[in-house]
Amino acid sequence: AADAVVAEAVARVTEVSQELLKTEKALAGFGSTLPGCVTCRAMTSQISYGLGIWLIGDWLLQNPSFGGDGAFMAYLPARNIALGVAVTVDEDAFDDHGNFLTPNAAEPIGSAIGNLLAPESPIGAG
Repeated sequence: AADAVVAEAVARVTEVSQELLKTEKALAGFGSTLPGCVTCRAMTSQISYGLGIWLIGDWLLQNPSFGGDGAFMAYLPARNIALGVAVTVDEDAFDDHGNFLTPNAAEPIGSAIGNLLAPESPIGAG
């Protein structure tokens, strides 16, 4: 009986979570690129940001990059595919002011893995 209660609770939390994660991508059109900011961009109907995660196509993802560490975590709800990639870099990855010379190195690796696992829902820059 306890297993059935837990299973029902998990199913309900999953259902509620999926509803909360659905958005109208209301931020489409907001924002712009900024000089020196590799992650600054205008929101579109294909790429938006909500609930602390990027909504890119059918994928939900995060791509943190701080102080020599980069990561890429993505989830495709329709296929229940989750993936994660973490990278580290040395001091040659930064300019004289401490800024990254290249974007998060985990992103192309994670995108490639996601695209291999679910080619019908590619992770793209839209």
